[in-house]
Amino acid sequence: MPRATAPPPVGTFTRALKGEDRCGWRKEVVFGEELTLAFVADGHAGHAAAELCAERALSYVIAECEADASGAELQKACAVAFERLHKEARAASGSAGCTLTVAIVNEKRQEITIANAGDSAAMLLERDSPRILTAEHRLSDSPEERERVESVGGKVAQWADEKGPRGPLRAWPGGLAVCRCIGDAPCPSVSAVPSTVVTQYDPTCGGVLVLASDGVWDAISPEQVASKVHKGASPCSAAEKIVKFALRKTGPLDDMTAVVIPLSQGASSPSRPRSANILGYRLSISASRESSSESSSDSSSFGRTLPAFFPVGWGGREDDDPES
Repeated sequence: MPRATAPPPVGTFTRALKGEDRCGWRKEVVFGEELTLAFVADGHAGHAAAELCAERALSYVIAECEADASGAELQKACAVAFERLHKEARAASGSAGCTLTVAIVNEKRQEITIANAGDSAAMLLERDSPRILTAEHRLSDSPEERERVESVGGKVAQWADEKGPRGPLRAWPGGLAVCRCIGDAPCPSVSAVPSTVVTQYDPTCGGVLVLASDGVWDAISPEQVASKVHKGASPCSAAEKIVKFALRKTGPLDDMTAVVIPLSQGASSPSRPRSANILGYRLSISASRESSSESSSDSSSFGRTLPAFFPVGWGGREDDDPES
């Protein structure tokens, strides 16, 4: 009888419309501490900037850590890495740009470090209480961003034609509704300086970290995302449920991507390779199908047989959720 393969410890799923979302994750030992790093990049004006982030972002963050793997050091590393990516994207991809959100989990320190430029939000779910960790960068929703754009000479206004103004606030020249991002050479008001935060988490309460592109967050609430997390039989299943539920709510209006990272105690397994890199955009569908096929013999067995990978609340049956 073939030996069952453990599903990935991080779940990813993408449903592409324009093919501009990218996501990925890897594990890396930095100054003797194992980190789980993940990202979501949501491209616009083409996929070139998001693809560049997919290829280089996590490696750049690791390379810029100079002292230790603390949250404070990772915040500085992310800031340098984002600026490096920004310059390279502008030089290589012309008008293309992307949001970028990076999450780093240090299990030894029980720290989560988040860096975001743009509206691909990260949510921490602990004890059934969802909390957004990323800063708001949409011009329509952020007075601070509007002030920043105007302070560097940009104009903030809606797009207008002969019928009058319409749509969200945008930065001109360039016309971006989100002006904190990577690339976007035609928009001089763009900044790649990320908003960063370090927060502690409780590894005993079965927490989960979710990253998603705005296609998901524009469709469903953090509470609905939390509901789908709890109904997933694995991280891959949960990521798939989040995206498919968002798709049902709005239809195919945008690319949709979700990354699900369990934060339960012992989430790192010594038998796993020390380094892994899976680009969710390319492998998420096959990974999700693999986890579904493994659960078909006993779809509620994940939480019992693989407690190291999944927090409290994993193990829901796929057929328990007719909406997904």
